[in-house]
Amino acid sequence: MAPEQVDTDIELSEANDVDIRVEAPCPAVRLIRVAGRLDRAVAAGVLRLVSAQLNLVAGRHRAVTDLVLDIGAVSSFELAGLEALCHAPYSAGRHGIDLSLSGCGRRVHQLPLRARGLLLKHFRTFPTADVALQEIAKTAGSPQWPVPREVVPQHMDRRRRRHAARSRSMRVTPAPA
Repeated sequence: MAPEQVDTDIELSEANDVDIRVEAPCPAVRLIRVAGRLDRAVAAGVLRLVSAQLNLVAGRHRAVTDLVLDIGAVSSFELAGLEALCHAPYSAGRHGIDLSLSGCGRRVHQLPLRARGLLLKHFRTFPTADVALQEIAKTAGSPQWPVPREVVPQHMDRRRRRHAARSRSMRVTPAPA
């Protein structure tokens, strides 16, 4: 079965020869393929596509549980582009979506140490997109909609957190009769 081509096909600039495509190999997975040079501008385009997919999930328009970012056809990397991509797993995780990076293969060891550290720290990596899709298929328990993770308020200040913790610990239970 051939993957469904999603209606997102972006050519960022003809001078850079960059191509970004979103495919749907199965209903719960979106595969974002990047070809060409990965710099900060291309990474920003990829982040916009990831954000668009997350907005569709948040609005319950799509039941996506996994995003796979395939960089197998990337011809050259810039550190600024890789640094920008490191925001994607955080955004996806806030929506309960797993984001993986494929296409690294043997090229990970050719990257500068800082770039390699960024990729390995922020992403679950696979050598090819096919391997990533097989691993996702093994672990998929495809719910109808992704189960949302519990939202933890990050803006709560220290005093309010302490008060909330105290009030939970000071609950009085009635004595047995």
